[in-house]
Amino acid sequence: EKLKMRDLSKKKKIIFTILGVIVWMGLQVGIVMCDRFGIVGYNGVLMAVQFVVCLLMVWMDYKLGAIVSLVMISISMGNMVMILLRTKNMGPLPGLCNMVIYVVSLLLLCRQFRIREKATVTDFLTGLQNRRGLYRELNANIGKEKPFYVIYIDLENFKVINDNCGHTYGDSLLQLVTERMKEIVGKRGVLSRIGGDEFVLVADGDCDAVDITEKILDKICEKATLAANFTWIDSYLTAFAGISRFPEDSSDAESLIKYADIAMYKKVKYNL
Repeated sequence: EKLKMRDLSKKKKIIFTILGVIVWMGLQVGIVMCDRFGIVGYNGVLMAVQFVVCLLMVWMDYKLGAIVSLVMISISMGNMVMILLRTKNMGPLPGLCNMVIYVVSLLLLCRQFRIREKATVTDFLTGLQNRRGLYRELNANIGKEKPFYVIYIDLENFKVINDNCGHTYGDSLLQLVTERMKEIVGKRGVLSRIGGDEFVLVADGDCDAVDITEKILDKICEKATLAANFTWIDSYLTAFAGISRFPEDSSDAESLIKYADIAMYKKVKYNL
C-alpha cells in the first residue's frame, strides 16, 4: 500500500524537484534584473512565487524538497547579507526578513508532514508499524537486495480472552505482548501489527530466525496478569509462527507475507 500524500515514484519526485530548481533560479534572475534596472514592486511578487515553488517541492517530497528549498533560500539570504554589509544599503532588509519567515514556514510544514506520515504507518495501540508501514519496510529491504526473514506470528486464542475479559483487558494484553516481543527482538528486526492479533517481524538475514522465533513464542507464553473489572485475571496465550526468507522464497513483499502465513499453518502448534 502506498501513502496517498505525495504518492509519486522516486524518479518523478526527482524530476519535479529539478524543474522546481530551474523555475526558482529563473525567478531569482528576474529578481536580480529588477534590482539592476530599478523596477520597483516586482521583487516581492517574484519572491512570493519562489516560496510557492518551494512549498510545491516540499509537498511532493518533504525530505528532498525541504533540503533543496532551504539550500536555495540560504544562498539568497547569504547574498542579501553580503549586499547589506558591503553597501550599507538597507534595501534588501525587507526581502531578508521575508526569507526568514519562509524558512520558518517550511520547517513547520516539514514537521507536520513528518507527523502525518508517521501516523499513517503506526498502529495507535501498540506503537508498532501497521500494515502500511510493514509494506514500506519490506520494500525498503527488498531494494537493498540483502537477505532477511519475515516471521508471521498469530495469537491463536486471543479472541476468546478478549471476548471473555473485555476489550480493555484485551488491549492491555496486546500492549504487554508487544513489549515482550520487543524485548526479544531488540535491534535485530522491526515488528509490525497487521491485524487484531497478528504480528509480523522483519528480521535481519544474519540472525537465527528459528531461535528468535522460539524465544518470542516462549516469552509470549509467560503468564499475563492484568487488571479487569476491578480484579486481577491470569491469561495464557497460544500462538503460531511461520517463517519466509528473501530472496529464496520470494522477492515480492506480498508473497513473502503470504508464504510466512502458509508456513505458520504447516508448523506444529506452539502451546504457550
